[in-house]
Amino acid sequence: MSRQLLCLMICLTACPSILAAPDQERTLQLTVTGYGKQFEEIDTADLVFSITTRHEESRVAKERHDDARDRCTKYLTENGFEQDKIQLRSTRLWFIPKHPRTPSQDEYACQTVYSMRTTRIDQLSDLQASLVERGVDGIQELTLFNSNRRDLEDDARRRAIDDAKQKAAFTCEQLGWKLGKPITIQYGNLRWYGHHHRNSAGLSPHGEFGNRGGGGGTSTTDNIGASTYVDANVTLTFEYTIE
Repeated sequence: MSRQLLCLMICLTACPSILAAPDQERTLQLTVTGYGKQFEEIDTADLVFSITTRHEESRVAKERHDDARDRCTKYLTENGFEQDKIQLRSTRLWFIPKHPRTPSQDEYACQTVYSMRTTRIDQLSDLQASLVERGVDGIQELTLFNSNRRDLEDDARRRAIDDAKQKAAFTCEQLGWKLGKPITIQYGNLRWYGHHHRNSAGLSPHGEFGNRGGGGGTSTTDNIGASTYVDANVTLTFEYTIE
């Protein structure tokens, strides 16, 4: 057998597509990425607040703290806020020595931090003002969100899948290809944007966010009012044929 004939037989065995008819369909793969966005409608708020009292005697600091706590508890109970949604986060009593350059005295501080959840979004301003009037000295954090975030994330993924399918169909239509079925899917990371969040060093009795006694300076991170939404991306691989 000649060397030329042997080489031709090896080539045809390794590449059977050479033997296919010119007009036979070839199955190939097309990979596209789809994107989906779902906006959030706020229906729930998480509030973190503190009660802090100071006095030269630890007993008096504790008594004043307990009085303020009882006033806040009474207000929340009388106005129908669910007690099981109010939780104790921390409590402490500590000694504060006087500053050598000021006429202040040694004193004790008593502080308790609470968190609560409410769906009464339209009453948040009145709620915070009423708590401050009754002894709360710090609104430390306020977070607004939708209680069905998992459903919103699923909706964003559905939109991303639909977007990927539309892109694949459009591509094949424009290029004269025949789109087949999807064969693989890969989910990307979900990303939330524009969180409704407020983080403050403290709320003064006058309702001004900032450090108490800090010379009027503020320390606030505030994104309240921004549009909040979740972004999803999905990568799909389709079969397609070129006729």
